[in-house]
Formats: sequence, structure tokens, C-alpha cells
Amino acid sequence: MKPSRKWWASLLTVALSLACAGSVGAQTAPQQPTEGIDSGNYNVRQTIEFGYRSTDVNGNQANYGTFVDLQSGVRLFEQSLDMRSLNHDGLLFDSLSMYNFGYGGDPDSLTRLRIGKNKWYEFRGTFRRDKYPWNYNLLANPLNPASSVPAVPITNSLHSQYLVRRMSDFDLTLLPQSRVRFRVGYTRNIQEGPSFASFGGATLLDPPTGFGTQTQLFQNWKTTLNAYRFGVDFQILPKTTIHYDQFLQYFKQDTSYVNQNQNFILPNGVPVDLGVTFDTASNINPVPCPTPIANGGTTPPTADTSCNGYLTLTRTGRPRNSLPTEQFSFQSESIRNVSMSGRVAYSSGSQNSSDLNEVFTGSNVSTLQVGTTATGPTHAKRVIANADWSATWTVTPKFRVVDSFGWDQFQIPGFWNLALISLFAQAPLNPTTGGPTLGQPPGQFTPSACPPPFTAPTCPQHNADSGADINNGTWTRYLAQRVLFNTFQLEYDFTNKFGARLGYRYGTRKVTAQDTLFLSSEVFFPGGDAGAARGDCADPTACTLQPDGSLVFTGSSGDTGHVVDADIHSQTMLAGFWLRPTSNLRVNFDMDLFWADSAYQRIDPRKQQSYRLQASYTPASWVSLDASFDILQHSNNMYLVNDTEHDRTYTFTTVLTPNNRFSFDLGYSYSDIYFQILECWAYGSGVTFPVPPGLLPAGTITTGCPVPPDVQGGDVTAFGGTVNYSSKTHFAYADVVWKPLKRLGIKAGYAGSFATGNTVFLNPNAPVGPLRYTYQKPYAGFAFDLGKGFAFKTIWNYYGYNPRSPANPPGLAPIGNQDFNANNVTVALRYSF
Repeated sequence: MKPSRKWWASLLTVALSLACAGSVGAQTAPQQPTEGIDSGNYNVRQTIEFGYRSTDVNGNQANYGTFVDLQSGVRLFEQSLDMRSLNHDGLLFDSLSMYNFGYGGDPDSLTRLRIGKNKWYEFRGTFRRDKYPWNYNLLANPLNPASSVPAVPITNSLHSQYLVRRMSDFDLTLLPQSRVRFRVGYTRNIQEGPSFASFGGATLLDPPTGFGTQTQLFQNWKTTLNAYRFGVDFQILPKTTIHYDQFLQYFKQDTSYVNQNQNFILPNGVPVDLGVTFDTASNINPVPCPTPIANGGTTPPTADTSCNGYLTLTRTGRPRNSLPTEQFSFQSESIRNVSMSGRVAYSSGSQNSSDLNEVFTGSNVSTLQVGTTATGPTHAKRVIANADWSATWTVTPKFRVVDSFGWDQFQIPGFWNLALISLFAQAPLNPTTGGPTLGQPPGQFTPSACPPPFTAPTCPQHNADSGADINNGTWTRYLAQRVLFNTFQLEYDFTNKFGARLGYRYGTRKVTAQDTLFLSSEVFFPGGDAGAARGDCADPTACTLQPDGSLVFTGSSGDTGHVVDADIHSQTMLAGFWLRPTSNLRVNFDMDLFWADSAYQRIDPRKQQSYRLQASYTPASWVSLDASFDILQHSNNMYLVNDTEHDRTYTFTTVLTPNNRFSFDLGYSYSDIYFQILECWAYGSGVTFPVPPGLLPAGTITTGCPVPPDVQGGDVTAFGGTVNYSSKTHFAYADVVWKPLKRLGIKAGYAGSFATGNTVFLNPNAPVGPLRYTYQKPYAGFAFDLGKGFAFKTIWNYYGYNPRSPANPPGLAPIGNQDFNANNVTVALRYSF
């Protein structure tokens, strides 16, 4: 039979839809499909919806983009196509389904294609594109004080990003209904775009940076993941299937970093970056220096050359990762009354970077550095092995025995063959700061520029905080973990209305680590007040004196071998029950009680309790009531930890559908999160307990650290105490759908989040931020059936975000309000057949 024009038109739609996709501007669920039309050997159904969205935003545009990012413009909101063979005897396919949304300007878009031929193949393909603008300016904000001169507010996040992710997934199954099936798949994910990051060290080893030279770097972000999948399924018995899979993952990162934050100039016109932290009124450490601006009449302003600053800073490096994985798994019910499944997998991958290179020029007043370079290849390996098995034995129709076992182990050894060079300023140093001036040339350690006794002004100048001039060595790190657990449970149905379970889980976790820095040649040049006797050569007898007067250290620091950081044994009691007292009431309850003899991290639990309950009740066919609670609380009572936490959630929902023309949904959720632990911290070099009056800003926490110095180790801090974090969030929603006329449907709703919380703020100028806010999203709209498959739709959405605390505390350089209010109106025309 000759295909009709509608059949050819449907095939043409498939091709066009791959290039032109639709979007769900209002993010509404697809309407019920129509009966479609029969064309040739296929039943065809298709929907297309397009229109216009108008957006009006007031307030913080960056936060609106971060939270919502729905903009104005013409949109193709939705497009779908379904084709089904009437007799399962199509020429190339028996079923084809394609769905699209988000194209035309929305931040999220999707194309999904499913196509299959009975008994021969099944193909699934998905393409997703996410536009991800993120600019919430409280993250990593230095919170510069208003008392600084100049007062420099940071109004954009130091970690803002404007990335696009393109994610593609394709899977093909051959002979899907046979006893032997073959599977192949491919995934490609690309994430790229401009982004920013904060940076606070002068080299990769991140030594002290003097007056504080935290700055912002531009990141040209790009990462690529290619993953391949191959598998085969064998149904060796009617109720037993074995699977074999190979996974190959290849990841590459091509992100580069460069300093583009030069907002000042030197007297000779050279651009300079003084960083993003400005606190010139500090009684401890004026940042970036006491008087950053030497001449405010120039454009841009002229910087004081005694400040810390960056002239250039770049970092490049393109790591390449590969991770092949082999996996066997099975499911079986061939043994009478026993069902079981299992899996074992092994991965061995590597990461390599051969072009790591970081270059800094500028001035580090505390260390006298005016330039650094860091290079050297890196290599890391990741070996992962895991297995699990579970079985259920149905002893009687009412009694079941369930057992499951799991094993997971990984090890990650890695090293960096480092080559570091530091350039130190030549004399004279600034008489006020004792450090170099911005733009000052480095000293040269050559026989002509720095002859004995190494006092010439062209010698590199060093003080007690100056590091080595040259570092060559290997930094080795190792991390491994092994986890074993077994869970045994008994389940019994006492009646057809009540059943219970009781179980026990035993687990072990062992963590091993190593962190070693071996320096094959750490060279200290003479020159300056400290000369060569500094750092690892502060005792010259520990080093080798060279004929040119330099000292060379060779040796290791850190762990000389693998160290067991944790060997934890845990036990868990499991219990639960289900209850069906009537046909319209269901209740499920589960409880886990966990104990451990140690903890790896301070916030890891030694005791933990989990309680979960779900209940549903349908007093009438048109009424559905649901309630649940989930309570998790844990503690770590180890010496000088004092960790207590809980996470509690309570949820209630109601659905009313008295007839097919009216429905009403109502829901409420309450979340309560609390955390407390003993912590200690420092405010800067030389600030000790007790604090003299006026040294720190008013409101700063100055209680002494309760942890003895000998327990703290080498990083002794002066202040501390019990700190806490609390967050309580109320979330409520309601949705009404009403069809007053045959051709008219109306819907309206509301969703709102209301949060309150608190924590310890070490900076008294810190806003409370997202701990206290309201976020409300009401909407209303209608759809009118115009006949012959056409419908007109419109919807209004409101987005209102409002922090419930002062956005700009009195001592803070104003960073702007965080709130925004947005109205979106969408009008669309929908056609379906």
C-alpha cells in the first residue's frame, strides 16, 4: 500500500524535530494525548506548542538569574511525536517517540528519542542542554568593612560562573527479547564557559601571603567527558540472567586561569591588582596596605607601591583521566523460594598532567617574593574494586530471610614531580614595610651581581619568612579505603494486615593515607638579613654548603609510609513494621540504631538513630491523605569533639478530586536541621588570648580555645568554643485545577519556603544571608480549547525572594540587596492530533 501524505509528513517531522525542539516555558506537564490518526501502518500522535514569554524583574538581577533565569522572548514550548505500528510489522521501526522542551532561549532544554523494532532493537537517545548562570555574591565574599579607605564592596560573587552543559546519552539494545542480548552506549558531556575563582596564595604550595592578597581569577572553563558502554546479557536458565559490562570513561579538563583584576596602575602606568580584600583600618594587618591609593585623580587610581599586589598571575594545566571498568552481575530465581542478585566490578584508571605551569609576578611583602614559577608533571592512579550480593529466602508464605553483603575498596596513589622557583627582590627594600615595592626587579644570584660577602644591593633579599629559592622534589600522596558490611534480616507477616522485620548489620571501615614531600634539592641563596640560613636550613649543619655560598637541603617531611587514619567497626540494629488495618489505611515504619567504636572525621557519627514513618489514608475514593516523618540524629562524644546533629523532616499532603472537573492539592513540609561541635580558630599572626580592648572589631568572638596546645599540634590556635548551626524551613504548596466549561480549564497555585536559622559568624559584619529568607512562587493560568486540535494557553508566574535580615550591616561596605521580584507571563498556542 502506498504511504499517504500524512505518513510522509510525520517522517519529515521526525527529521525537523531533531533540529528544532520545543520547550516548556511554564514547565507544565504534557496534556493527555489525543487518539491520533492512522496513516499507513502507523498510528500517529503529535503536539506542538509555541508562544511568547514576557518577564519583568525588579531587584537583584544576578540572584534572579541564579535562581530562575527565565527570560523574555518567543519560545517553542513543547513538541512531541508518537508513532506506533498497527500490526507490529513496520518497515524500519514499530514504535517511535520523541519529546522536546526548552529550546528557543530557556535555560534547560531536552530532546528525547526512543525508537524500536519488535524483537530486533531498541534505541534511546537523549540530549540535554543546561545554561547555568550562578552569581550569589555572599559566597567567598571577603566582607570588606565600611571603615576601610577606600571602602571596596564586593557586589558579585568571586566564584560566579556562566557555564553551559551539553549532555548526550545514546543506548542501543540488540535482540531485546532473546536469551542473548547485546547493549552498546555512548555518553558525551561538555561543560564550558566563563567563570571566576578566588585565589589566596603566591604558589601552588600556598605559603603565607603577607598583608592578604586574596584576588579573583578569570577561569576559561572547559571539561569534556566521553564514556563508552558495552554489555551482553545471557539468560542461561528461564529464571537466571547473567550480565557482563565494560565501561570506558575518558575525562579531560582544559580550564585555564588568568588574573584580569588589575583595577589600579603603578606610577609608571603598569596595571596592578591589589586584590579583593580591603581593610586598611585593621589594627592587626592593614589590607592590602595602610594607604592603598597614592593618587586617586588618575584613571584608574594609582596604587601605593608598598602594597601587596599582582602584576600577573596565570595557571595552566590540562589533566587527562581514564577509568575503564569491568563488571559482572546476575539475577536469579532458579532455586525454589530463593531470589538473589549479585555484582562484582573492578576499575583501574589514571590521571596525568604534563603541562602544569603557574607564573606569578608582583609583590609579597611578608616573604619578599616578587615572582614565582611552579611546574612539573603529575600522575595519579585510581584502583576501585567492589562487590555486593543479596538473597531472599521465602521460608513460608509469611516468613522470609533476607541477607545482603557489600564490599567496596579503593586506593589513589599520586605524585607531583615539582620544580619551584622563587624570585626575591633586590635592595633597597621599603623602609616602612620592610618589603619590596611593586615593580621592583628581582635580585640575581650570580658571581657578578651577588659576590661574597653577598651584601650587594643586587643580591636577592631574604628574611626569616622567605622560602627556598629553588625547590626540586616529589610530593607523594596516597588515600585508600576499604568498607565491608553484612545485613541480616527476618521478615514475618503475622496477618494480612500486619507484618514486621528485625535485622542486624555489621560493618568495618578502614582508611589509610600518606602525605610525603621529598625534596631532592631545596636551595637557599644567601643575601638579605636572613641569608641562606633559613627554613629547612635554619640550622646550617642540616644542609650542605655549596661553593657559591648557597645551602642545599635534601630530605623528607610528612609521612614516610602509609598511616592508618581510621579503623572503624560499626553495628546497626534494624527494625520496622507495616500495618494495613483497613483497605484504605496504610502505615510503614522503619528504625535504624547505629553504633561505631571510632570516627574518621570529627563530624562522623559514633551514635546515630534514624526513624522513618509513612502513612496514607483514603477515607473516600476522591480523598487521599498522606503523612510522613524522617528523623535522623547522630553524635560523636569523643574527647574535645562534642558533636551533636539532627535532621528532622515532617510532611503532610492532601489530594481532593471530587470529579473529573475539579482537583485540589495541598501540602506542607517542615525541616529542622541542627549542628553543634567544638571548634577553634585564629584571627591572625600575633593575636592571642586574652585580646586587648580595641584590637579586634566590636562583636568579634574572643573566647579562648578550650583545646590544650599540646593536643592541637603544630597549628596552634587561640580562640574557640562550642559553635552551632541551625536552620528551620517551612514549605507549603497548594494547586487547584478547575474546568468550569467543557472548553475552559483554569489552574492556580502557590509554593512558598520560609526559613529561619542562625550560626556563629567570626566576622561581625557578615549578613545572615540564606539562613533567613522567604521565597514565594504563586501562579495562575487557563487553557481554552479552540476546536480542531487547537488550544490557547496563558499562565502567570511570580517569583519573590526576600532575605529576612539586613543585607548590609552597619559595618559592612554595602554589597547591595539580595531580594528580587519577578513576574512572568506566557501566552501560547497549542496544536495536537
